[in-house]
Amino acid sequence: MRKTLAALTLGLASFIGTAQAEPEGEWQILVGTWNYDPSGTVTDQGSQTSGNVTYDVDSDLDMSSGDSGYYRIAWEKQGTSRGNVGFFMYDVESMGGCTADNTTRECDDGTGGGGGGGLFPAPPTTTEVTATAEASAPTVAWWSRFGNEILTFDLGISLSYVDGTVVVRTETDPVSDDEFNTIIPAVYTGLNVYALPNLRFHVRANGVSSGSAAFLALEYGVSWKPIENGRFGFGAEAGYRSFDVEIDNTDNGDRVDIELDGAYVGALLSF
Repeated sequence: MRKTLAALTLGLASFIGTAQAEPEGEWQILVGTWNYDPSGTVTDQGSQTSGNVTYDVDSDLDMSSGDSGYYRIAWEKQGTSRGNVGFFMYDVESMGGCTADNTTRECDDGTGGGGGGGLFPAPPTTTEVTATAEASAPTVAWWSRFGNEILTFDLGISLSYVDGTVVVRTETDPVSDDEFNTIIPAVYTGLNVYALPNLRFHVRANGVSSGSAAFLALEYGVSWKPIENGRFGFGAEAGYRSFDVEIDNTDNGDRVDIELDGAYVGALLSF
């Protein structure tokens, strides 16, 4: 009995010691800007032409690159730990346009674009086509971290609310007007390399694929905090991000598959 009690006491002490040995956490706040280029397709499954029509957002709609704010707030611990949480914000908008010919019913914007003819309703003369795409995806993630003070691996879950619209119009008719919004639970993973005390390389990914929706967000970056005073730190972060969302059935029954990717840079504060 005494041996059993001693073993239980030793086990409890070991557990408490392990819990106490978990590294201290810190808040990290990133405020920056993201420059992205759009690509992908929008499939109108009830078009005014004939059957399904797929628009390429680059060659057919000439969607432009854009800039948006990038915000991240996270409670993180450097070594093996539980209870790391983060909030990430994706909020993008892209606009495009072209001139549709009344014979081919496709755009001729001087770039050689066009999806094979018959993309737009036949106008009496040439007509201007405008396209707008907006999307946002506030994301909350929770993860456990495994490793040491030099190399760590993150594994957890995330929850994203993906909300957006894609509108394609001629001067007289709405060609496609789609809204999509859905809550997407996903797997969250990450890899961190602490090359120097104030320098970190990281890779983050969260995504999922289901029957009607797919979502994938990737990020590669490096952060540097040259100013540190106790728990307070200040520095910069730069990297590359991509955001890919695929919705098979929008509110109009159409299909949206859009990817945005590009470089980001921001100021990093920790405390």
